[in-house]
Amino acid sequence: MKRSRTDVERIHRAGGRLVDADLAGLDLSCMDLAGLNLRGARLAGVDLRGSDLTGADLCNADLRGARLRVARLGGARLVGARLEAVDGFMADFDAADLRNADAARASLREAALRDAILWGARFDGADLRMAELDGADLRGVSLRGANLGYARLTGADLTLADLTEACLVGVSLIECDVRRTRLTDARLQGADLSGADLRGASMRGADLRGARLNATRFSEADLSSARFSTGNLTAVMRGAVVLTTELREDDDPDEHVSLRPTA
Repeated sequence: MKRSRTDVERIHRAGGRLVDADLAGLDLSCMDLAGLNLRGARLAGVDLRGSDLTGADLCNADLRGARLRVARLGGARLVGARLEAVDGFMADFDAADLRNADAARASLREAALRDAILWGARFDGADLRMAELDGADLRGVSLRGANLGYARLTGADLTLADLTEACLVGVSLIECDVRRTRLTDARLQGADLSGADLRGASMRGADLRGARLNATRFSEADLSSARFSTGNLTAVMRGAVVLTTELREDDDPDEHVSLRPTA
């Protein structure tokens, strides 16, 4: 049965649930839906702009194309949720659980995902420019072709993530765990990788010109055809180049070091 906005308000006030409810296309903007059980609900195209979904249960819900601008989803459960092509500009997903969610092509520019659990999720082609993902668990996440320009991921765990052809220009990856991550042909110009652990990462063709690489660990990484600004390549260790100095953004962009792992 198709539910209305009035139904949703009444059921929420009564402490009820909307499990598997059909709410597709409804205007639920600026509503207090905190803690509501919407597990498996059909919410495709729904308008949730400015709504409070703090702590809500949206596991396996269908939110494709939903409008989530400035919505509050802190601590919400979105395990297995479908979030393809959602508009989540400046939405708050802090400490939310998005394990195995599908957010391909989602617009999450300036969204907050601090300490969010995202492992196994798919964000292929998503717009995460200037998003805040400090401390997020991104293990095994697929971010192929995603745009994370100037996003903050300080202390995030990106182990085994796939960022093939992703845009990471100006991103902060300070003290991140990026071991065995795929960064093939990724754009990391001007990124801050200070203290990041990139051991065993695949960085074929990655562009790191102008990146900060202080105390960054690259041992056993595949740096075939990777590009760096002219700077001090101070050591070769276990088949990969270890860079310990900050490489300047104002280096000649046509002068770069192209690397291949040593035998």
